[in-house]
Amino acid sequence: MNLRASNRWLTLIANVGVIAGIIFLGIELRQNNELLEAEARFNRVRMSWDGWQSFAEIRDLTELIVRVENGETLAGAEQRRVDAVTMRILIGMEWSFRELPPDSPERLYMRDALQGVLSGTGIGADLRVWESKKSRFDPVFVQWVEENTLSE
Repeated sequence: MNLRASNRWLTLIANVGVIAGIIFLGIELRQNNELLEAEARFNRVRMSWDGWQSFAEIRDLTELIVRVENGETLAGAEQRRVDAVTMRILIGMEWSFRELPPDSPERLYMRDALQGVLSGTGIGADLRVWESKKSRFDPVFVQWVEENTLSE
């Protein structure tokens, strides 16, 4: 009888330990998810920050962008650099599009930024890069760009 009572108490203590472990695991998972969400938000900010920083720090690139905005013709290598910057922006935007929830405020920012890039007055001047390279992007992203940025 004494052994049976001891077994019941040990079983009860073990079950309480398992429940406490599950509760602790739930708390840890919530903290981990919050940390991952904060890291994702920081990465989105960092991506935007890096883009602006490159324009601020790379003088000759900024001069090329200004020349494009002024309607000047660029030499072959210069045009290639501007096209590469446009692709860099588009690739980053596609990644953001896939990662962001459809109702996130960042999607609005992304739409506005893409309108600037593809407006015909900035980096993407005549949409050449978009039109020639859009087949390389996810079709859902292409549809979103064309419906939400080019149609407005």
